[in-house]
Amino acid sequence: MLGFWPLEYARTFPGHISHAIVIGTPPYWTSINTSEYEATVNEYFELHGSEEREAKLYENWERFPEEVIERLSPWDRFVWEEVNRAPLKWYDFTYDPFRHFAGRQNYFPMAEHIFGEVLTDYDPREHFGEIEAPVFLALGRYDFIVPQTMWEGEKDRFPKLSYHLFEKSGHFPMIEEQELFDQKLIEFLKGGA
Repeated sequence: MLGFWPLEYARTFPGHISHAIVIGTPPYWTSINTSEYEATVNEYFELHGSEEREAKLYENWERFPEEVIERLSPWDRFVWEEVNRAPLKWYDFTYDPFRHFAGRQNYFPMAEHIFGEVLTDYDPREHFGEIEAPVFLALGRYDFIVPQTMWEGEKDRFPKLSYHLFEKSGHFPMIEEQELFDQKLIEFLKGGA
């Protein structure tokens, strides 16, 4: 979702940006067409998810009884959901991302505002062609939250797009394939593919 910011900034202030970097971002905010998004996600998981990944996802959701979950603060519930969804976001589906959230409660009001108000009907696709700056789009093959198939038919809207699908990453290729990500990003910034 944060990838919308550089795209919107590049479109609105073309003279103030040299490059836009977009990682694991959908081409539109998913709530504008929830049924299409869910169908895409489910189809992608059917094709590329394993039984082990699915079992781990189920195991995560079954760890705590509903009465415990109901008592969680909004922030703790958000973290609980993010940790549980790890098999959908990480190449290593056993990875525990809790450390990425610890001590970051101040993030929640901003996220709630952005997800619940700012992006509710956000669809920037018709404006992709207006973006003059080169755009680097990085997606992970094992990102089941933003499957790469969401971008089919959308990537060619950009006048200057460098695209890389990271084969051993989920939603966070800059973490899971850091060396390759850095290499591809440097190539992009130097004007390569």
